[in-house]
Amino acid sequence: MENFSSNPQMVEPQNPDMWNTTWFRVLSIIIVAGLVIFLGAWFWTKQRGAKLVTAPAGQVVDSFPKELIGETGVYISQSYARSTNGVNQPTVTYISNKSLADNISLYKNLLQANGWQIYTVPDPLKTVSAFYAKKGSAELNVTFDASDKKAVTVTESYLGGS
Repeated sequence: MENFSSNPQMVEPQNPDMWNTTWFRVLSIIIVAGLVIFLGAWFWTKQRGAKLVTAPAGQVVDSFPKELIGETGVYISQSYARSTNGVNQPTVTYISNKSLADNISLYKNLLQANGWQIYTVPDPLKTVSAFYAKKGSAELNVTFDASDKKAVTVTESYLGGS
């Protein structure tokens, strides 16, 4: 029997066992991690039952109460409704033609005239501020973003009551 270490021309055979190779271990970790992320996202989505409906550009989703939009003739930049476990929450965003102070006054009058109880009133000195109001079991959040000095973005999110 020959001694491999005494003959410099003979190389000791390497173990072809693929389980011990680094590339296989790395590939296995990547595959398992990807599978865990995919299954986690799938189960989370299924469990929550989330559904998103978007309106065509310039339009409001059907489930949003149109009478809550403070201005007429504005371009609706975004409108969608997210439903989770049977609860629907439509949202509308538009660029207002009015100043922040005028928007606050408009929505305060609109909400009070329609029987909404206002819990949070926007601060006209802040760049982003909001109304939070309730009417029965319905809730409304109206956010004003005046960070663009040329326009005020209004986002209304409605959570309908029974």
